[in-house]
Amino acid sequence: MEKSAKVILKEIQQKAKEMGTYYIISDIYWPFGGSWEQKIAEEMGANDLIWKDIFKLNERYQRFIHYVLEEKPNWKVIKTINFADNSIEIVEESDSGERRSRLIQAPHGDFC
Repeated sequence: MEKSAKVILKEIQQKAKEMGTYYIISDIYWPFGGSWEQKIAEEMGANDLIWKDIFKLNERYQRFIHYVLEEKPNWKVIKTINFADNSIEIVEESDSGERRSRLIQAPHGDFC
């Protein structure tokens, strides 16, 4: 019984959530082997053509998540902090007032 790529991808995401781990959808399909993601897909009736659809759908989903988390909030740098160990941290604020800090330069130099 074959199921659509959307249903299979949701099942993989749910299983990863239950296991508390990440999932990886590779563009290469290995029949009779591979990762736990491919084994779930095979159990649900997937083949190499459906796996390609799952890969494309996952890529589209990842672009959407990136947009929602990074692009849509319209992050603006409000403070740059230069530390003595030559690391640089920036504090950003979104349009909704949410703040985050990111280390953009790792510590390096003589003080490390």
